[in-house]
Amino acid sequence: MKGMIVSRPTEGDLPVSLDDLGAAARERWGAWVTERHTSVVPNAVLTLEVEPPGEPEFTVEVMRGPRSINLDGTPVQNYATAAWLRSLMPADAPRVIVFDDAWSMHADLTYGCTAEGLRAGTVDHSVPGWDAGDPDLY
Repeated sequence: MKGMIVSRPTEGDLPVSLDDLGAAARERWGAWVTERHTSVVPNAVLTLEVEPPGEPEFTVEVMRGPRSINLDGTPVQNYATAAWLRSLMPADAPRVIVFDDAWSMHADLTYGCTAEGLRAGTVDHSVPGWDAGDPDLY
């Protein structure tokens, strides 16, 4: 699993501003992040290129709205970045999830979540009934 996406499962934008996201990225990654407001990806409004020492580089691509945020790091980087992104949103934000680009799994991004908690709470979509009783997902 290379790509993951942070989004709301229902209509609406993510409750985080581009300015807050850029400032938080500079605080988190410092000189290891390059911020671009142009992209070759259609509908992308902010790209964060992260080059942490001793780890593979990865990209955080914020789509217009922001409707969603695409992550292309390792699974460890993606879960950690997804948890960090959720920490930038209000505690009472509408439901936010992270899922892989094949829609074969998802995890709920609750306020205060951790990368380890996300990994442990991942819902496998190959398991029959994974979506039973969940009105937001299909």
